[in-house]
Amino acid sequence: MQQFSVNVFGVMDVIKAILPHFRTRQSGLIINITSQGGRVTFPTCSLYHATKFAIEGFSESLAYELLSQNISVKIIEPGSTESNFFSAVSMAGDERITAYEEFDKIALNNWNKNDTMSSKTAEIAEVIYTAASDNKDQLRYMAGTDTHLYFGARQNKSDQDYVDYMRKLFIPEILNKEFK
Repeated sequence: MQQFSVNVFGVMDVIKAILPHFRTRQSGLIINITSQGGRVTFPTCSLYHATKFAIEGFSESLAYELLSQNISVKIIEPGSTESNFFSAVSMAGDERITAYEEFDKIALNNWNKNDTMSSKTAEIAEVIYTAASDNKDQLRYMAGTDTHLYFGARQNKSDQDYVDYMRKLFIPEILNKEFK
């Protein structure tokens, strides 16, 4: 629940606080930082993805609603960034379910093998700056090489082909086992 408190309700609270000022001025710009994880998913991050999908949908709908007030909404979708994200994810929550320990280990190990495209924070900051200053009526801004890779795969493959691609990339060992 803490991820929803911060990633969803925190964002909504900030927007709720600033909107009266923007409406009075009849202008404003809201920039929400979601993630590539708001449009594509990876194993072991289900709650994180749920929060980012929520902000993607909220932001897109809000962009339509606020247009009449001359208030813009933009979404920044960073990919993997040089940070301690996965070590923080692996330590999140005290309620670890032992049935998933092997799965988590496999998925995180494969993530570490495949995550060779992490962006530097300065690269993400540049995309945020561009969104804030380009005067474009553009909703989404992708940031990071991996974001372009995964979004491209999502767009160019059928739904099942994409799911199979991600399974082979992140959990091939699970695919080779027989499930009971």
